[in-house]
Amino acid sequence: MIRRPPISTLFPDTTLFRSDLIINYQHDRSSGPALKSFLFAPADPVSGQPLGDLDRFTPPALSARDAQGRDQPLGLDRRLFSASFGLETDISPALTLSSLTSYRRFAADDQQDADGLALPIVSLLEETRSAQVNQEIRLAYDRRGAWRGFVGVNLFEEHGTQRVPMVIDERLQLARMMGRLTSPWPQSADVLLQAQFLADQLRGLAARRGYELEGTTALAIAGNLKALHLERTQNFSDVQALDIFADATRRIGTSWEVSAGLRFGTDQKTSAVSPAVPLGPSVLASVIAAAGMDQARRQAFLQHLAGPDAGRLSTEWPLYGLLFQPTLGNGDKISSDLEDSGWSWRLAARYEPNPTVSVYGTYARGRRPTVLVAGAPATPQGSARFGVVPAEVVDSWELGAKVRPARLRLALDAAVYAYDYRDFQTTRVEAGQLRTVNAGRATAHGLEVEATFMPSPAATVGATYAYGHARLRSGAVEGNRFRLAPDHQASIHADIVWPLLDGELAFRPVYSWRSKFFFSDDNDRPELSRALAPDMIQDEWQDGYGLLDLRLAFRPSSSAWTVTAFAKNALDQRYIQEAGFIGEALGYSASAPGPRRLIGLAVEWDW
Repeated sequence: MIRRPPISTLFPDTTLFRSDLIINYQHDRSSGPALKSFLFAPADPVSGQPLGDLDRFTPPALSARDAQGRDQPLGLDRRLFSASFGLETDISPALTLSSLTSYRRFAADDQQDADGLALPIVSLLEETRSAQVNQEIRLAYDRRGAWRGFVGVNLFEEHGTQRVPMVIDERLQLARMMGRLTSPWPQSADVLLQAQFLADQLRGLAARRGYELEGTTALAIAGNLKALHLERTQNFSDVQALDIFADATRRIGTSWEVSAGLRFGTDQKTSAVSPAVPLGPSVLASVIAAAGMDQARRQAFLQHLAGPDAGRLSTEWPLYGLLFQPTLGNGDKISSDLEDSGWSWRLAARYEPNPTVSVYGTYARGRRPTVLVAGAPATPQGSARFGVVPAEVVDSWELGAKVRPARLRLALDAAVYAYDYRDFQTTRVEAGQLRTVNAGRATAHGLEVEATFMPSPAATVGATYAYGHARLRSGAVEGNRFRLAPDHQASIHADIVWPLLDGELAFRPVYSWRSKFFFSDDNDRPELSRALAPDMIQDEWQDGYGLLDLRLAFRPSSSAWTVTAFAKNALDQRYIQEAGFIGEALGYSASAPGPRRLIGLAVEWDW
């Protein structure tokens, strides 16, 4: 009998494999953002009685309906599942091979009141589904000497879809388009839905479009305007991507270190679109489209719109949508493919004259892949529109220093940077869809400073400041600020620990401040709006504000539990966290306030 030595003898002081498995499941149900109109104050939809004011932070009055006219509760139902498995082994004292496999699945249903009014004008359900798989393999080299580095490959695959059924009351939407909704409090439904009131607006709409609509015909069409017009769009996206990368660092003497990295990426995309008007065409959109017809066809079409079959599915007349024009077959899925590849790289150098000072500089070329944009047809049952937004390329430079003065218990970090973008990719709402577009050139430069001081082993205080000047430089948006990019940001914090009852009590206050910023790259400029109704108020930005968060935690030294009292937004600062939304395409502007003061208690247990 042959006796084999144990593995521990063959590989002394060596672990064959190190692994981690992380699984996460999350299910959220929330009321969603409390959108409130910037222009129209809450009013009872039946009586018109005022229910509130235009203050951003007072309660809104909202409503949502489905295609059957049933009231729907607003809110978000979201499920997220993810799993990742990491595996690592030492091939030799200098070589380590690692693998990371991950899977993520996402599903969300978001019922929204897209107009921000109590009147049920525009309701939508945003249904998003996504599944992702990622595999990365990396070989790292490090002999604790002059050289270290790694090479690797990454594989990524994603399948996603977004389906948006939108319900529109054409009668109320007509009033918004014609400027007949009074502000701040809209009229009651009894006023807005009067036949003659609607007919007069239809005649005005036709006159704006360059033709005359006779009174009796307008009155008949007014009676056919839909209380529940349904438009549905669905986008599909499949992506397969491969990245190969390498990075090497060389230490020169005792003070210098230089490194370089290179990455090649290639991907294949398939985008598809499937818009439809399941319950028939929009009568309101048909009145608008009649302007493009010759007189004889227009008269025949208007008589059709005045008859009993207006708004029904038809093989004789086009299936006009108000926002989305349907594909052939009233919802056929149309797709297109795109292949793309490109290089990115980085160079860096670091100088350490002594253990307390480090100075570094980097240059990098980054690349965001080319985007295949799928859009609904320009005309009913026409060809889907596909556009290519070129790859965004950015050159970035950064110079920085880290200082740790001996005996001062002080840490100082500072950096200056500059970015130069070509074919800057941004998003814009077009025909009710959030689409990626090319904004041309953009630049950004700024500085960041951080200081941390430890006056005693039990106390640490710190402060940060950042200045960033980020602007678009081309076309109609030249001079606009980047979205969600304030010019100035600052914070101050402290960590204080006291011994208490055979444990410790830790107190952490944090105050953060940011200057004015915008919620979209168009900076809410009215001349850039593509809405069906004019943007009558420019208010989709947030002035500078600060937030104070407090945390007090106690942890016994002999136990694994921690009890924490916290106060988020302790000063109850009022601010806007979102603005704009998909309703902007129909002429509605709304905002969602940030969370108010929240005081709570949490108990944690470490297994």
